[in-house]
Amino acid sequence: MTNEGPPLTLPERSALLALMTFVGEASNTEIKDRYRFTIDKGTRERLKELDLITVHQARQLRNAYVHTLTEEGWRRCREELDAEPSGRVDKGYRLLYGVLRLLGEHLTRWDLKLADLFNEKPQPDSVETRGYADSDIDEEIRSAYRVLAAQPRAWVSLTRLREKLAHLSRGELDAGLVRLNMNPQAQLIPEENQKVLTVADQAAAIRLGGEDKHVLSIDVT
Repeated sequence: MTNEGPPLTLPERSALLALMTFVGEASNTEIKDRYRFTIDKGTRERLKELDLITVHQARQLRNAYVHTLTEEGWRRCREELDAEPSGRVDKGYRLLYGVLRLLGEHLTRWDLKLADLFNEKPQPDSVETRGYADSDIDEEIRSAYRVLAAQPRAWVSLTRLREKLAHLSRGELDAGLVRLNMNPQAQLIPEENQKVLTVADQAAAIRLGGEDKHVLSIDVT
């Protein structure tokens, strides 16, 4: 993968990679607590200009700057995993980029996205989910679909479905979707307009038949 965007300085690259690990938004205070640096004004304005981040000031944080990666920012972070450190940097940064390159090779080899690593938060097993019968999980999926669907056979995103069934582990819900996919009354298909997919949508997808499925339809009449 080649870097198609304009070259970034080391502070700009560091800011993007730091925000990548937060997944959602992060203030300078949070970045400093975790990584001992902040995103300065020049870096912030350049990344905004390149449409790699969005920024707002949070009143509840005394108007501190809060940063969020855009979709383009996530794409650039993926490119950074294959990039070489720019300019003259110390051995610590060279080691960091060596590790990132190995990570990038792993994602490419297994056809994974950054969202697979950073966005999906595993659901630990709990008393409520242990011992669920397959039939119970299947009925939970159907019930959640009825609530989310505007009408029978309407398309419902797996992002919304996973949010509705957050008490189920990823494995439980995925197994239920695989079983449901074998039912002629149900359809799992990719989102037709891939450009509208968010990082959350990509992470919520299930891979079946060699492609990611993003939306579900069930004939519940």
